[in-house]
Amino acid sequence: MEITHSVSEGTVLNGTSRGDGTAGILKELGWRWGRSISCWYLPQSRERRADAARIEACRTRLTDEGFDVQVRVDDTMPATSDLEQSRIERQQRRVDALAARSTKAQQAADAAHTAAGAAADRLPPGGEPIHIGHHSEGRHRRDIERARKSFNKALEADQKAAQTSQRLQAASHTTGARYAPQTVARRIAKIEADIRATRRSRRPHHRPRHLHHRNPARRRHAPRPHPGAAARPH
Repeated sequence: MEITHSVSEGTVLNGTSRGDGTAGILKELGWRWGRSISCWYLPQSRERRADAARIEACRTRLTDEGFDVQVRVDDTMPATSDLEQSRIERQQRRVDALAARSTKAQQAADAAHTAAGAAADRLPPGGEPIHIGHHSEGRHRRDIERARKSFNKALEADQKAAQTSQRLQAASHTTGARYAPQTVARRIAKIEADIRATRRSRRPHHRPRHLHHRNPARRRHAPRPHPGAAARPH
């Protein structure tokens, strides 16, 4: 097995196989299985330096369980343009995968509706009731149950197709929304505000405004009432 990390791809673990006993360990340590990349990964590890403590904890735990684990870390920070291009390519791969899944889900829904229609056609016309004790009773009950299951399966397939389609639409708009002029302008304004705040905090003798008194000397030397002075009646 090998744990690798790069700023653009994040932290991933390759070399596992189904049933080898690593799944429970990795889930406990916060790793997730990526279906699109067919390997385990650490969430939110892209575009940042490696979390050495979590990587070492994983390596130690797997080694203690008898696995041979190698670690390869590259913390080289790519250029901003390369990171942006990597984001765009990853998002496009996600859109392509969701498009394929959406097409497959819609085809499955269509097939389920066809099967449900065929099951309904096997029922007696006109909603004929079951003839208790008749030789057709068993077949009639089986046809009703088959039709019920077919329609339920068609409904579930419709829901799955709709959900996949919604995810596809959201993913398709992500890149466009990220680089929309208004979004970029707000991001630039926030970065500039953060830079100004950081510069202010690094100025010598800087204190928050609410800690400064208008007249410190006056507050320091304000006259105090004489201990023997009687309180004036109201």
